[in-house]
Amino acid sequence: MFRFTSRLTVCILLLMLAASSASAVPVTTGLKLWLDATNGVTTSGATVTGWSDLSGNGHDGSYDSGAPQLVPGAINGLPAISFNGNGDHFALAGGQVLSSDSFTVFAVAVDTGPEEGDAREIYSNWDGANSWPSQFLGTAFGDGGTRTIRFTDGLSAVDVLSTPGSPFVSYGVYVGGVNADVYLDGVLVGSNPQNSDPADALNPNGQRDITTPSFIGRQGSFDGEYWQGYIAEVLVYDGALSSEDQALVAAYLQTKWVPEPGSFLLAAVGILGLLIYRRRSR
Repeated sequence: MFRFTSRLTVCILLLMLAASSASAVPVTTGLKLWLDATNGVTTSGATVTGWSDLSGNGHDGSYDSGAPQLVPGAINGLPAISFNGNGDHFALAGGQVLSSDSFTVFAVAVDTGPEEGDAREIYSNWDGANSWPSQFLGTAFGDGGTRTIRFTDGLSAVDVLSTPGSPFVSYGVYVGGVNADVYLDGVLVGSNPQNSDPADALNPNGQRDITTPSFIGRQGSFDGEYWQGYIAEVLVYDGALSSEDQALVAAYLQTKWVPEPGSFLLAAVGILGLLIYRRRSR
């Protein structure tokens, strides 16, 4: 009992530390892409012309169509980038972002498009040569005012985003050939087994192709599924982060962008509950 209590106390202390340090990402090991609307954004007027990759890996974003706008005070008094859903997007420099088919993707966003509209993507490496095996994080149509969160074609959490027009933190953890999980504001909302066979229309849960370039605000190189709303921060990691590291990054994002009364505590409880469950089941 003492060991269990000690682990729980350590986790709570780690979450509190993340909450008090909202200016720096608490986990940098494996960090391949870090875009933050509060830092590294270049503009011409209000139009964003570049979005620097703060991870140091050179995957800077440049726009080649549309005119995404930097909006001061858009989320929690901080700036965010507005996408119009009709061409606004960024192409990421440096070719493929990931080197492993196990990965973790975090995003802070607001979806202001029609609630029952088509799919919209935050981050994607879709390409005509890897349609089904691509990896991406975004939303899709829902029912009754909700939206669905999609994390690759191998996992959709249906109708879980009940207030898409409010800021949310979503993230997915993918373990190639094993499993995919997706979270909303720190709570597990979807999980699906994956396999090592080639992904296609008959096997959407198959192996991911990570080799193609990535984009922000569009379904990869496809001229469609443009994001409509705000994107504030995107973090992409090689590998599936541990439960502890997931909790730290989620707490950092939640505290920085969505510090509603009780929201951080609820997210922390949800993450800790999952961590405790997994450790007991080993």
